[in-house]
Amino acid sequence: MMRALEEARVDTKSQAELIAALRSSDERLAFSAAYWLAYLPRTATSERALEEAFETGSENVSYWSAYSLASLGNNQWMPLAALRLAAMQRENLQLAMASLLASQGNFAGWFVVQRQSQTKYPLDAVVAAPRFVKMQNNGVDLVRILESLLLVAEEAQRPDIQWSLTVTRKLLALPTDR
Repeated sequence: MMRALEEARVDTKSQAELIAALRSSDERLAFSAAYWLAYLPRTATSERALEEAFETGSENVSYWSAYSLASLGNNQWMPLAALRLAAMQRENLQLAMASLLASQGNFAGWFVVQRQSQTKYPLDAVVAAPRFVKMQNNGVDLVRILESLLLVAEEAQRPDIQWSLTVTRKLLALPTDR
């Protein structure tokens, strides 16, 4: 993410330069700036710029703007992100947004994990699954779902599913030797 900013000679320590880059029509520059704004002190100016980019930017810019807002402790983006989730076109960004929402306690993206875990290549979804561990209280038995995936997974996928299962059990304070 640094390369686009370096090529445009944007100082990653300058909030004004990053905000200008965030508003750029160059998507790589904009999402890179969104990412780097998370590492500067939280200000009303940067939050407004990130919120605007989240609302109006491409899926990539929106995701990285949400990431930075979450990093800065702002959760105003979450209801709109949850609403937009189903319409997202890029599956990798849809899963990333679902995971980001889950890390903030919003589990609206569980359907994304479920759908992607049932594809031929479920590993990204399986790796994201532990983020949804707090859903256990909402009636979703994540351990049971991962165990059932483990039973039907191809041999090459089993280590990743087992890793997610172990992490999930640890997060729930369940025995991990099963």
